[in-house]
Amino acid sequence: MNKAESKKNNDTIPAPLSPRALLATLVCGACSEPLAGTLVTLPCGASVHRACLADLPTSPTSPADSSRPTFVCPVTGASPHSHIGPASRLGNDVTLTEIVGKLAALAGPSPATQAVEEEEEREAEPVSTAAREEKERCDSAATTADDVPPLSSRTSSPSRTSRTRSRSRSPTSTRRSHSPSTARSRSRSPRRDRPPSSASTTAPSDARDAPSPPTPADTTETPLAAWSDFESHFDCPLCYQPYYDPVTIASCGHTGCRSCLLRTLDHAAEQRGEFRCFVCRSPLPGSYLAYHQHPANTALARVFKRGFPEQFAVRKAAVEAELAANAGGATAATAAVNEEEEGADLDAPTVYRNVPLFVCNVALPGEHAPFHLFEPRYRLMLRRVTAPGASRRFGLVMHHPRGGMVGLGTMLRVDDVRFLPDGRALIDSRGEFAFRIVPDTVHVADGGYAAADVETVVDEEFLAAADPVPAGAAVQLAARMRRRFAEAAVLPPTASFDSVADLTALLAAAHRTFLESLPPQHRDAVRRATGDGPPDDPAMLAYWIAGTLDVDDMAKFRLLALRSPRDRLALAAQWVSMSSRAFW
Repeated sequence: MNKAESKKNNDTIPAPLSPRALLATLVCGACSEPLAGTLVTLPCGASVHRACLADLPTSPTSPADSSRPTFVCPVTGASPHSHIGPASRLGNDVTLTEIVGKLAALAGPSPATQAVEEEEEREAEPVSTAAREEKERCDSAATTADDVPPLSSRTSSPSRTSRTRSRSRSPTSTRRSHSPSTARSRSRSPRRDRPPSSASTTAPSDARDAPSPPTPADTTETPLAAWSDFESHFDCPLCYQPYYDPVTIASCGHTGCRSCLLRTLDHAAEQRGEFRCFVCRSPLPGSYLAYHQHPANTALARVFKRGFPEQFAVRKAAVEAELAANAGGATAATAAVNEEEEGADLDAPTVYRNVPLFVCNVALPGEHAPFHLFEPRYRLMLRRVTAPGASRRFGLVMHHPRGGMVGLGTMLRVDDVRFLPDGRALIDSRGEFAFRIVPDTVHVADGGYAAADVETVVDEEFLAAADPVPAGAAVQLAARMRRRFAEAAVLPPTASFDSVADLTALLAAAHRTFLESLPPQHRDAVRRATGDGPPDDPAMLAYWIAGTLDVDDMAKFRLLALRSPRDRLALAAQWVSMSSRAFW
């Protein structure tokens, strides 16, 4: 990285906030007061004081289910929602409580707190001074009076002095001896030893009630927090790296990275056991889906991002680099580079680095490929390729009959994902292009699934839409389609069907007619499998025809290995002649 790039990165990183400014951004979601003391993070990601959860009423989840009580979330400003379990049983957020306490110790008392303490002292000081002066005056009057009673009289009845002393002890003085503010003021120098101020006993009451002007110490900002003092608090107990997208388990209060938490749940689901906390091993309420969509701990994430922006930027870059490396995001677009070079070969294959491989069966380019993923390694692969900013791609290769995998496959793009409560996933994907695995690049990625570098398969010849239909089975297919759909008047009677474009139009008409003949409840399923009709690209036409047929994986692999679109179209037409499906 050169100096210009380094300076640009430094400019994009915001300045860190001081502990006092950082604490000002952390407020309780229930009472809107600054976070302090024992804290609890709710399942919605908001943090509140433990005291704000006291005496919250609970109600059953439903009239028929009284074993799972719920309580209404006390967070103000949010849409009304409820959480499972009584609020009193939620665990303390250990990490956030320690971090906020440490920030408060570094920030010290705020100017507002200092002003309140000074005001309490000024209100209490004149009362104690007046009581002391009256006590001294009474003592002097008792010793100088001419009508002093005899000693026996003074011992048998309470004296004026004792009564005066008892009256001179005001309730205010008694309360101040137990108040926190008085305890703090006793550690300071006595008030009478301080220089006279506007709050002296001779000042008017208005002057005593007015707040004192801010001192230079009040306007001085606290120093920044050192990362070395907080690094251990931000370490995830699973990956031992700073938290990224932290999720706090409300039932016990322990926190981990979302990706780390989901990986522990993957293996728990594989063993058909109940989900447990990765620290205390206590049972976790809710399903896998609840933690996959669990909101992040907003307060903890804010402290890391705004209090230590440089460390947050480093952690974010590391996560993105890991995601790109394990999800096939890093690509060497050879074709794109060649376009910029004069005289370069535009037909050169594109190389994709470190592509995740799902070893299962065969899917052709353009074909709809649904899957049910349940193994922990492939569930992790799916989360990585569908993460925000990821390519949503993975490679599909077939098992080799003698073990391992074949060297030819199809790149799939994930269109839709549906996670089940136990962590399994149902995905809808579609083939994009055929690829060949680069030799000696297959390896086991972090997570247990295979990965490799792949390059696109480039056809040896070009088939245009105006080119004639290949002789043989393709011509027979055109004649067959014409005889079947001529009576329906879906095609012009003068069509020759000699070109690939005419054959594509014939197949599109057959596809429309077939969909119209189906009951409405079956049309969507057929349309998902076959798409909206045959593609306009002649090189993809054979793949679409084969996708509508019931052929095995070995036959599909044979079609995938052909690098001539004419040969592929002839082979697909031959399969049609042997098919007994209603469409054909």
